[in-house]
Amino acid sequence: MLNQLTVTLIHEDPKFSAQLSALLESHQMPVTTISTIDDLDENNINTSMIIIHETFPRLNLKKLLIANKLHRNALTLVLTNAVSGSYLESLLDSGADDYLTRPYTIEDIYQKLLSVYRNGILKPRNIYRFKDIILDTTTRSAFINDQVLSLTEKEFKLLTVLVKQPYQPHSNTALFEKLWGNAIYEDQTSLIAIMNSLINKLNAAGSYDHYIRKFGEESYMMDVR
Repeated sequence: MLNQLTVTLIHEDPKFSAQLSALLESHQMPVTTISTIDDLDENNINTSMIIIHETFPRLNLKKLLIANKLHRNALTLVLTNAVSGSYLESLLDSGADDYLTRPYTIEDIYQKLLSVYRNGILKPRNIYRFKDIILDTTTRSAFINDQVLSLTEKEFKLLTVLVKQPYQPHSNTALFEKLWGNAIYEDQTSLIAIMNSLINKLNAAGSYDHYIRKFGEESYMMDVR
């Protein structure tokens, strides 16, 4: 399985990149190195894993992580100097598969890379896309227009139902059952409140005028037309 792993290394230190590349290639992992922002073409990364040094000059790290979700979904490992738990968590929220904090050696990076790769193979992520919306139901993370989208548990579940079947109407009763398990005690007021909150968040952050349309009197669907 490991002979299928190809790596893009984004690091500004050529000496470090050469050392790490030599180690990885000794394990039959082809490596593409990027040492300056001018060499980085985000639309032309086609490897199965990306290793990124957090302080790479002029790099918008979180934007790159989100763009990877939208276009490639390569596994990503971030090398960081940070120690803040909230910041490290934000890297995962932005789409990183894992991170490695200093101090670390190139052998540490190799072992972490193996861990990330095995987790990705054993627990493949379920990614759903609609226009500029990305949903990762494995990590329960959402992105829109290159931004992290903050959703409540019910909003995330509702958006997942709609994105999985875009342009298909879902009745209020069917949506209520998806969110609460059954419609015995169906409460339209609660559903509509969650729907309106979700619609407002999408419209405010996205690049389209609207994402969810009402269909008839009591149905909704994903539709930007």
